Order: sequence, then structure tokens, then C-alpha cells
Amino acid sequence: VGDQIIEVNGTSFEEATHDEAVQILKTNKRMSLVIRDVGKVPHSCTTSRPIVVPSSRYQDHDPQLVLESPGNRPPSPS
Repeated sequence: VGDQIIEVNGTSFEEATHDEAVQILKTNKRMSLVIRDVGKVPHSCTTSRPIVVPSSRYQDHDPQLVLESPGNRPPSPS
């Protein structure tokens, strides 16, 4: 919530159809994403610096891509 995919691997998503976007996301094992914050999360949870995600995993039984980067998580509540 609060982010919009602008570009994947140099291909703009701003004018892409849903089917085109799905095809690009399904066929690339490595992706470079340009993401825009559309302001639907509290400002304190956003960053303007690049976020590097060193690992990801995909589970066939669960149709979601999980990006993991401990250094980019918001602080845990105290």
C-alpha cells in the first residue's frame, strides 16, 4: 500500500496494460524496479534513498514475491 511500480528493467509501467505488466513480472527472474510513493502510508515509513534488496524468495503455492532486507525494515516497536 502506498507504492506504485513505475518501471521494471527499463520498461515503463505508466502506459502498460495490466496484461503487459503481468507478463513482464512473470517472465523476469531478476528485476530492477523504480517505485513511486503515492502517499498512502505515514511519512515516517517512507524513504527517498534507494533500497537495495539482497534476497528474495518465491513460493509456488503462494502467489507472492517476498523481498527481504533486514536493513530496510522499519524499526520494531519498543
